[in-house]
Amino acid sequence: MEQRNKVLETIAKGLNVGGSALVTGYDVGSVLFQKGFESLKSAAVQVPVVVKSGIEAIKPKEKRVLEREIRNYQNKIEGLYYKIGEVSVKHKNIVRAQNSEEVKNLISLVTEHEMEIEKIRERITEIEKVEKEELLKVMPKPPQFNEEMKASILSLIDNAEKDGSFESDTEKNNFIKTARRLISDEPVVRVLAAMELGRIRNRAATSILTEAEKLNDPDFTAEIMYSLTAINDPSALPLFREKIADRDIRIRLYSLLALYEFDFTGSIPLIIDALKDSHSHIRIAAATLLGWKGAKEKEIPPALINALEDSEVRVRMAAFDALKLVTDKDIEFDVYASGEAISEGVKALKESVETKPKAAPRRKPKAMHRKL
Repeated sequence: MEQRNKVLETIAKGLNVGGSALVTGYDVGSVLFQKGFESLKSAAVQVPVVVKSGIEAIKPKEKRVLEREIRNYQNKIEGLYYKIGEVSVKHKNIVRAQNSEEVKNLISLVTEHEMEIEKIRERITEIEKVEKEELLKVMPKPPQFNEEMKASILSLIDNAEKDGSFESDTEKNNFIKTARRLISDEPVVRVLAAMELGRIRNRAATSILTEAEKLNDPDFTAEIMYSLTAINDPSALPLFREKIADRDIRIRLYSLLALYEFDFTGSIPLIIDALKDSHSHIRIAAATLLGWKGAKEKEIPPALINALEDSEVRVRMAAFDALKLVTDKDIEFDVYASGEAISEGVKALKESVETKPKAAPRRKPKAMHRKL
């Protein structure tokens, strides 16, 4: 019975040209028959080349070679299943089909392949294990709070519990629970806690988040900066001014937006400096922000004009749009130009923007003659 089911399952896999007529007489209880040919094709994708027993140790990078060999054998294996179906439909009697030498040989080969599949799967598992171990060796461990830092943050949380402003005890309890998760040993939990405090938007979290940022974990700091921006507490300005030069682009961007929002006038030099940032996204943001709010500051137009010589077209476009806003003049500049044309355009623009129009000559008052 087992052999018969094997034959039926294999033939069902091969539902070939003209082989559909054979389906009627099959045992519908066959697992692979019920799944149909599409399941077969999916399984065929996983069938690898026959691997000799006693395979030598494989380096992690060689897994890619095995995967390529698997793809090469897919067509051959699918052809094998079709062959079984073609041979089977020649026999009107299913018993004759299963007893034919050709079908037996093909089934034997399928069985051999299945055994080899298990071997190569084990080897792939070993390769992946080696890859993981090697990756863990080179991956830096996430920083953790020491006991002194934890105590400092917990003290600030206690102060917030005593002196903070909350609309209800439930709100206070949720806040305290969330804040305490900032010192979790799990990096993901810390990030989620910082995110939640930003959603709550209670200013009692400002000093807590500022202290927690000292852990110096880029992902954690980025979320803290975003949450502090959402909380909208100007007391966080010193941290934003410090982090405007951070190595992480996310942190620089959040700091830039916060300086614009909380203290634009006092932060103009820092925002102008951001026009020279190493990342174009920061330079674009700086130019855009200067254009939105910089109409009265005399140092902004020259900075934007200099930005028109940026190597990135998108930065030049942002600087030119901002310059039109702050000067309120009908100026022209080809942001798509290059080389000498850019330099000449910038020079002409400087003369146009920075030259004050001459005052109209004053007319002498007409002499007044008293009529006698």
